[in-house]
Amino acid sequence: MLLPTSTHLAGSIAFRASDKEHPIACDVDDLRWHVFEPGPAHGAILVERLRTFGTKVIDLDTNAKRLWKGSQAFGFDPQQVNDAFVDLVEHLTTTNLALIRSKGDVSIIVVYAPTVEGGWSSLAHLAPIPYRKLHEWYAQGVRLYTSTIQVPTNDHFPNSFKHRSRLAYWMADRTVQSRDKNGVALLETTDGFCGDTSVANILLVSETGEWTTPSTRSAIEGTTLQRVCRLLGQQGIHVQFRDFTKQELLVASEVVLVGTTGCIWNASHLDDECLAVDRKRTKTRWLQSLWQEWTGIDVIQQAADRAHIIDKP
Repeated sequence: MLLPTSTHLAGSIAFRASDKEHPIACDVDDLRWHVFEPGPAHGAILVERLRTFGTKVIDLDTNAKRLWKGSQAFGFDPQQVNDAFVDLVEHLTTTNLALIRSKGDVSIIVVYAPTVEGGWSSLAHLAPIPYRKLHEWYAQGVRLYTSTIQVPTNDHFPNSFKHRSRLAYWMADRTVQSRDKNGVALLETTDGFCGDTSVANILLVSETGEWTTPSTRSAIEGTTLQRVCRLLGQQGIHVQFRDFTKQELLVASEVVLVGTTGCIWNASHLDDECLAVDRKRTKTRWLQSLWQEWTGIDVIQQAADRAHIIDKP
């Protein structure tokens, strides 16, 4: 599955920066690190991914807070990294504004890695949003499959920040897509609890109206999930963060997926078993309406309008 993490937007201007230099514009095809740099050599790469809504970036602070945690874990100066992050996002969006308008909206990817000298360097670029794929997800839901590939819990590696060491996700999706080319892997932890997927966090809605998501011990601290929790909180709904097994997915009223690119949609199956007692996806649609009200963009209609347009990387 071709996702924004592995594509770039043709014709866009990219930027690079480091602890020694401010953002410098360059052609997107010229973004690279040497293989002997610590980041590529060890997979030590921080990443933040966000998207525009009506050409605007919103909720940047949520990404910045997560990046702060990653910077501390990597031994970077978090203030310096965050200042560069804000600058890179601003440079990307203002320099490429006409292109972003022509595409409807885009994904933004900013990555950081350590240098040989003990500092850090950063690469930032735009990527197309896969509107055709999103249109399918909104209309049909996502078919989830369990995999033999497991994701470590916080006991092994912190899930509080986002990094590019995503081998578990890639391998899990690869094994799943040998069965269903459009399938997405649901990763379970080494102790048998549900984690997340390569494209989204998971939210369960019980038949009694309780909202639950895996603890950050088991799943990445998703920025879209954090915003969704705040939106629900404004409606008087508290989201529980706790460990649970896939059996709870099978009896849930709805299984909602939340992620940066697609925002909010639903899972329709797990291992070929139908999910969601509520076939009308009442809570999913309600949450999508809250999201639309907050962002000012109907992402579902946007995907439908642009589903016939294929943006080649």
